[in-house]
Amino acid sequence: MSNTETNDPARSGRIGAPMRRVEDAALLRGRGRFMDDIPVPGLLHAAFLRSPHAHARFLNVDTARTRALDGVVAVFTFQDVRPQLATDRIPLALPSSAIRFDASPF
Repeated sequence: MSNTETNDPARSGRIGAPMRRVEDAALLRGRGRFMDDIPVPGLLHAAFLRSPHAHARFLNVDTARTRALDGVVAVFTFQDVRPQLATDRIPLALPSSAIRFDASPF
């Protein structure tokens, strides 16, 4: 066989053939390691609260109770981050022409 034929997956017999992967045993037994499993000193986590109702707006947000919780480093509202934004709308990951925005209330 020439070198071209052995490097061609269609001729190698590998297409459609089962192949064992190195990581399968650990993953199938629940022993896989992921980036989230690696402890990083001083790492902070973020959580974003959005309304469960379409087009709803939070009119009053009292962040004092959240700030008082153990482990909470900071609480930001839209008004806190608005000066840093280029627009008043948070961009969608996948823009859709089906979504139309009303004039901003801000």
